[in-house]
Amino acid sequence: MKKKINLNKKQKIVLSITIASILIAGAFVYSSIKSNKKQMNNLVELYTVAGKEKIYMSGQVLPKNSQNLFVNSEQGELDKIKVDDEQYVEKGTLLFTCKNTSQINEIYNLKTAMASKKKERQNAPDDESKKAIDMDIKDLNTQISNLNKTAYQGVYAPFSGIVYVNDKSQNKDASSPVVTIQTTDFYASAQVNERDSYKISLNQDIELTAIATKQNYKGSIAKIGQRPIESENSDQGFGVSSGMTQYGVDISLKNQENLKSGLHVQIMALYGSDEKKIPTESIITEDGKSYVYKIIDNVAYKSEISISKTQEDFSLVKSGVKEGDEIVKDIQSKNITDGQIVYTSMDEIEQ
Repeated sequence: MKKKINLNKKQKIVLSITIASILIAGAFVYSSIKSNKKQMNNLVELYTVAGKEKIYMSGQVLPKNSQNLFVNSEQGELDKIKVDDEQYVEKGTLLFTCKNTSQINEIYNLKTAMASKKKERQNAPDDESKKAIDMDIKDLNTQISNLNKTAYQGVYAPFSGIVYVNDKSQNKDASSPVVTIQTTDFYASAQVNERDSYKISLNQDIELTAIATKQNYKGSIAKIGQRPIESENSDQGFGVSSGMTQYGVDISLKNQENLKSGLHVQIMALYGSDEKKIPTESIITEDGKSYVYKIIDNVAYKSEISISKTQEDFSLVKSGVKEGDEIVKDIQSKNITDGQIVYTSMDEIEQ
């Protein structure tokens, strides 16, 4: 037989308060658990969509055509320079003249001999003697005429461009060019390491940045050398891998604004497919269509994608995402809806 417990009024009040406190605490705990579960569902891991691999090269701006012009041994020595330093000239412009001193002296001697023959003719006793002297004079004239063609020679511009006069040439230094002529249109000469040489191709579009001016240029690969090149110094430029064989790359430039010979440039080419590689677990399928959730300012946006190939870990996407997009990495383990606020760390949740 159970003993009936009789509580006085004070005891009943204390018991009621205790039971109410337990119920409130339980409700709070349940609410907290439910809230934490919801917040944990909003906590996501992001995957940043990568683009193509970037291939970097270092290079230098050079004139498309450049030529040093000398006085050769047959021309003799420099006579007169006919242009100014850094002057623009058209193809065929006379740049400088040369003189062959030995031929000039020979011409002088031949003219002296001719003058003697003319005096001799005046005193010739008969027509037969005059005829013989005339033959000698004719022969002397022929020799003088032939020597005049090479005693003084001009050197002309082989193409249009800017002429640079070499100061040393005016000191009769035969080993130095008299002038250098360069075209006013440029290309970029670069180096690529042996590994990356297989990742670039002829006519491939590339981007260049002039290191001095930070100005950007567009171009395309015109030539990829097949013969290794030797570095002239031990300094390794941007994109040049130490210990790897280097190959020459010529790049044609689509714009020439503010360029000059010698500028250093940073060159970037892209390698890989246009398709984007993303985790397969980032994709959900509904009604035969595929979607990912892009995260922009902590908001999840449902975005349709087009898949070209699906593998266990990664899938290739033809459209719907671009380089730099941030998507939910494991959407299949989450219950995310379009427009939902999400967090990427507990710190964000606790703020």
